[in-house]
Amino acid sequence: MSTTSSAPTASARPTGWTVPRSVAWFRYALLALCATVGIGMLAFGTRPADFNELGRAINAGRVTQVVIANALPENATGTASAEIRWHDGFLPRFTTVRQEIPGDEPAGQVAINTTSPSYPITGRIEDRLQEYAGQPLDVTHIQDYRNTTWWLYGWKVPAWVGIGGLLGALLTLGLLVSGPQTLRATRWAWFWAISSPLSPVTIPLFLLFGVPRTGAIEQPYTKAGRLTGGWSFLLFCVLGASIVQNLL
Repeated sequence: MSTTSSAPTASARPTGWTVPRSVAWFRYALLALCATVGIGMLAFGTRPADFNELGRAINAGRVTQVVIANALPENATGTASAEIRWHDGFLPRFTTVRQEIPGDEPAGQVAINTTSPSYPITGRIEDRLQEYAGQPLDVTHIQDYRNTTWWLYGWKVPAWVGIGGLLGALLTLGLLVSGPQTLRATRWAWFWAISSPLSPVTIPLFLLFGVPRTGAIEQPYTKAGRLTGGWSFLLFCVLGASIVQNLL
C-alpha cells in the first residue's frame, strides 16, 4: 500500500514592493521644506495691492504705519519709482507708485496718466497718503534697490524663498513620477493637482495623503476608488482659473 503526499501550497505573494524607509524620510524632508517656504513667505514676502486699497485701509484706520522705499530725497526734483509697504492686519502688502516732483509745480497733486502701470503721484508721497488719514501717519523712508526678489504664487519674496519653493515643487514632481503608486488619486490626477495654481495646498496634501506609508505594500495600478486624470484636469482648470482671476 503506497501513500502519496501532496506538495505544500505556496502562500500567495503580495503584489508590488514594500515602500522603503527612504521614501518616508524624503517625504518628511519635503514637508519641512514646504513649511519653511510658507513661513518665509509670511515673514519676508509681500503681496501686491492697488494704491486705492491702501487709501481705503488708511481711511478705515486699519493702517497707521507705512514704509516708503526709494522715494525722491527731500528737496529733489525728477521722477522715481517708489514702493509703499504696509501691513493690513497680519498680511504684508505693497504697491508701486511713480513719483514726480517738477520744479515749477506745487506738491500734493495727482498727475493723471493712464498709460503708466504704477499709480502716479506728483509731490511728496506721504502728503498724498495723509489725505486719507484722520490722524498723522507713521512714515518711514528707506532705500532698497535689491534685485534678488522672486515672484512666488503672486507674492514678492526673497530669492531663497523662491528657490526653495521651486526646488520643493520639482522634488515633489520627482517623487510623484518615480515613487510608489499613489493613493486616493492616480499619478496623472495628482500631477494636474500639484501643477495647478492651487499647488501651495495640493503639494502638502499629496505628501500627507498621496504617498504610502513606510512598510506598506504598494498596490497595483487601478482606477477603482481613485480620482482619475481626466476629472482632475477639469477640476483644477476650473479652480485654477478662478484663483488666477482673483489675483489679477
